[in-house]
Amino acid sequence: MTSARGSDKTSPARDAARAAGLEAALGSAGDRLVAEGVAAELVRDEFVELYEHAPLPALTLDAAYKIQRMNRALVDLLEVKREHCIGLDFAEFVREEDRARLAEHLSAAHLNAERCRVHLLPSSGVPVPVELWTNVLARTGLVQVCVVDRRTQRSSELDADRLLESERLARIENAAKDTFIAMLSHELRTPLTPALAVASHFRRGQFNEQVTRAFGLIERNLLAEARMIDDLLDMNRVLRGKMSVSCSPASVHDVAREALEALRPAALAKDLRVDCELLADRHHASVDPLRLRQVFANLVRNAIKYTPEHGRIWIKSWNQGDRLAVEVGDDGIGISAEEMQKLFAPFRQLGPREWGGLGLGLAISRSLLELQGGALTAHSPGKNLGSRFIVDLATTAALEPKRPGALAPTGPRDAHGVRVLLVEDDVDSAEIIAQVLLTSGCRVRTAASAHAARAVDLGEIDVIVSDLGLPDASGLELIRELQANGHRPAIALTGYGHESDVRAAVEAGFDAHLTKPIDVQTLIDLIALLTPRRAATS
Repeated sequence: MTSARGSDKTSPARDAARAAGLEAALGSAGDRLVAEGVAAELVRDEFVELYEHAPLPALTLDAAYKIQRMNRALVDLLEVKREHCIGLDFAEFVREEDRARLAEHLSAAHLNAERCRVHLLPSSGVPVPVELWTNVLARTGLVQVCVVDRRTQRSSELDADRLLESERLARIENAAKDTFIAMLSHELRTPLTPALAVASHFRRGQFNEQVTRAFGLIERNLLAEARMIDDLLDMNRVLRGKMSVSCSPASVHDVAREALEALRPAALAKDLRVDCELLADRHHASVDPLRLRQVFANLVRNAIKYTPEHGRIWIKSWNQGDRLAVEVGDDGIGISAEEMQKLFAPFRQLGPREWGGLGLGLAISRSLLELQGGALTAHSPGKNLGSRFIVDLATTAALEPKRPGALAPTGPRDAHGVRVLLVEDDVDSAEIIAQVLLTSGCRVRTAASAHAARAVDLGEIDVIVSDLGLPDASGLELIRELQANGHRPAIALTGYGHESDVRAAVEAGFDAHLTKPIDVQTLIDLIALLTPRRAATS
């Protein structure tokens, strides 16, 4: 009983303690609720601020698609007062013919976020094309809509369309320019052909030294003219990224010697000392021999051109690891530091204008070497101290090159008795080429068109030499037709000299391709090479 009475006496104290604890707990919870409420208010205010000042027009619709909220950007777009719009059906601000699409769009938005293109009607009455990005909030059922003004988007689309159209027109213009340049090349080469044929033929004739030298001078200048045409075409290919090479293992020494020997007469004419020290142990590389020879010819020709009489030029080689370096040098006019900075830019010349040339050789040579995985560098101590150009290439195993369709004579041959069909529409070219072939012992039939060529009995013809640009058909079409009943040796003789032209000629049925203007002896050698049995038994 005593214990019970003691417990009763302490009950009020215990209750007071509990009450105090409860009051403290409630106070703490209230404080947290107040704090959380304040935080929620801050978040809401921040959201409202961001919503209000967002650059993209936006609005919130209730489940009946009536406007509950809209931001300033949409107010400005619709040119309205906000208080006049709240509670209105959003469809009232959409062009009438778009309202059915809007209703379908809003209904589908309950399933997933949707986009829809309509026209809004601002107070000005001028419809504004927009795209609606719509989403439905699952917890509240409210519909959130962002409005993208398509006037800016349409402007970008128009700009893109204009850019695409400009690119299309540029491609057409470039194609037209390429066609024009190819035609120009053909037309420029054609009149050079008979002149060079005469000069090269009579330079080899039995005349006195003065006449022989005169024909040699004519020949050199005609070849220089042809080189300038080639340089212009090559530079156009370089600038347009259309230059191509066909690489295979070859001796760089052999290619360099060929270029040097071809130009040795020009060096001797200036009484220049020519030294050749190609001593590198590893001198094979994966290159395009024809294009590499063009590089060495450019470098040797420049060395001859810029070295005064009685000077010295040289070509030498060495290995550096797995690399091959070939140097073409001279003790000529040299290169200043200022000139060195722009040396490989197109249309840059070292000497005075009267020395001739277009200033394209070095730019083309560097591009050709880069396409073959090589490099070209220039070195000079300065003006009148000579210069050195170094060709750098990666070496490879010494393998015999295989070049399908690339026939080339290895030396003078006899074409006596070979029966030739010459298809050439240029009267002067046909006359002089036929005359030179006849002088060399060939038996020649001429045709000025594809129609005339078809009338010739090919059973009496050993080799066909045909221009590609005929008045009534392409030489490619003609050779396909003539070769249909059995292959016959054929040589394409044309002013079109691009790599693609060579490939097209070989694919059509030609065995070789010569670009005008030609050295007639090269044509004679090719004829003999293609018809060895006939030439040997005649």
